[in-house]
Amino acid sequence: MMTDADLQTVEGQVDRVPYSAEGAIANGAFAGVWRTYDANHRVRLEIDLTGAPCPDDGKLERHLRDALVARYLPSLRVPEVEAAAAIDWTALSGAGTAHADARMPRFLAALASPEPLVCRYGYTSMAMSVDIEQGSVGEASAKAVPFFVALLAGDSAAPLGRKYALAYLEGITDAVASAEEPDEIFAACAKALRKQVPALRKIKDKAIKDLIEAIGELE
Repeated sequence: MMTDADLQTVEGQVDRVPYSAEGAIANGAFAGVWRTYDANHRVRLEIDLTGAPCPDDGKLERHLRDALVARYLPSLRVPEVEAAAAIDWTALSGAGTAHADARMPRFLAALASPEPLVCRYGYTSMAMSVDIEQGSVGEASAKAVPFFVALLAGDSAAPLGRKYALAYLEGITDAVASAEEPDEIFAACAKALRKQVPALRKIKDKAIKDLIEAIGELE
């Protein structure tokens, strides 16, 4: 059982990106300031997580992620995706749901976080709204395209977030290319992708070049 002021350390990797954090836990909750560190053990973030739930169930990483999402993510300002807040995402169909998640602006902002746990949260949380492995897309997929490109072209996103943004663009492109019965949603996605090609051309990266070529082959 955890007692008052138990000092804890959590470390691991998110898609090969290492992270670590340390701080205190008291009576089933985070206590005081927690610090997160990068691969060189330099402090990346100091944040007061006092009171955020952390039951003694062996899932410290998940509880830390949830605490960071609740306490840190709302204060994260990402110019490249601020316009996402003006979109009524719930009025759009998702890739695996009738309506996209209203929290899409939060998920997109999370992709810019240097905190790997927060970044992965954004990536995995938007899957049902944007693109799932079965090759399905929705109206929200087309709306998300310019924000993914903005994250790739801008300065806010860390390498992991750029990787995730590119993965979604590739997924949407593949879904459109492989559609057996394209409809207006697939057409909207293709249009959104083509519109972003000029911005993508400014990014000097082999994977981006391959993406541009794939977009160029869309009907």
